[in-house]
Amino acid sequence: MPDNSNLASKLALRRYFLDKYHSKDSILVLDCCCGSRVIWDNLSQDYRVIEYLPLDVKRDTKSIHMDSVRFIRDLAWHHNIVDVDTYGSPWKHWLALIRKIHRPTSVFLTVFGHVCIGVDRSSLTESLGLAPLKVPIAILLKLAPMAINALLFSASKYCTLTEVAEIESGNANIRYLGVHLLPQK
Repeated sequence: MPDNSNLASKLALRRYFLDKYHSKDSILVLDCCCGSRVIWDNLSQDYRVIEYLPLDVKRDTKSIHMDSVRFIRDLAWHHNIVDVDTYGSPWKHWLALIRKIHRPTSVFLTVFGHVCIGVDRSSLTESLGLAPLKVPIAILLKLAPMAINALLFSASKYCTLTEVAEIESGNANIRYLGVHLLPQK
């Protein structure tokens, strides 16, 4: 999926969160799947982005070639915007980053197809409240609509969700989500 698909919807979702939660903040962006940087090149025209760290598994001179899940999981980071406009599933990113929220942070997730893709079975069954059962994948696929909510709200173990918003993607198989998180006190 090219990174400029449904650009207007992606930009509108990000603008909503930037205006509501970051209008007085320094905007520090960790762009986990930056592609050719279309989204944040556009937003940087209207918002003062102090720091922009573009990561992508594809080799590109405009980004740091790196597995962004490993970056989130293994390194210290300080960004207040995390953009996960993946070419697949954002859930490995999500499950890694919710454990590391130390400041108010807005997260953007693009969810393609079945929610179960890219999530290990134990994380999915745990988020659905089914652990330690070994649930067959066929049943997990049927539970997929509930799984998105369960995965999002699994953050409550580590941080506080203050808002979850979704914007139309124009495609029933793609969902654009924005989430605002606060560190737990």
